[in-house]
Amino acid sequence: MAEHNENSIHFIIISTAIFVISFFGLIGNFHVIWAVKAFPELRSKNGVLLCFLACHHCFCLAFETLSGIRMQLGPSMTRTQCYSSIFIYMYCINHHTNAITNAREWQWSLMDGTEKEAIPLGAKMNCF
Repeated sequence: MAEHNENSIHFIIISTAIFVISFFGLIGNFHVIWAVKAFPELRSKNGVLLCFLACHHCFCLAFETLSGIRMQLGPSMTRTQCYSSIFIYMYCINHHTNAITNAREWQWSLMDGTEKEAIPLGAKMNCF
C-alpha cells in the first residue's frame, strides 16, 4: 500500500509540473504568434516558420495537458483507446519535426545575399 501512495505522489508532482510548464509554454507561443501577426518586419520566411512551429507546439502542449489529466485521474485504456487519444498529437509532432527539418532548406535559400522579403499576411506556404 505504501508503494502505491508513493507512486501517486510522483504522478501528482509530474502532472502538476506538466500543467505549469504547459501554461507558460502556451503564453509564450501565443506571444510569438501575436508578434508575427502584429509586426510586418517579422513576416520573413523564418518568422512565418516560427509562427507555424508555435501553432503546432500549442497543439502538442494541449495534448500534454490532457496527458497530465489522465495521470491524475488514472483511467486505464486499451491500446486502441490510447492510440485514438494521441493520434492528433503524434501527427502534430511529426509535422513539427518536418517543418524544422525543412527550415534548413529555407535558410540556405537566403544565404545568397538576397534580401528577405516580407510575406503578406494571410499568405499560404507549403512546408513539404
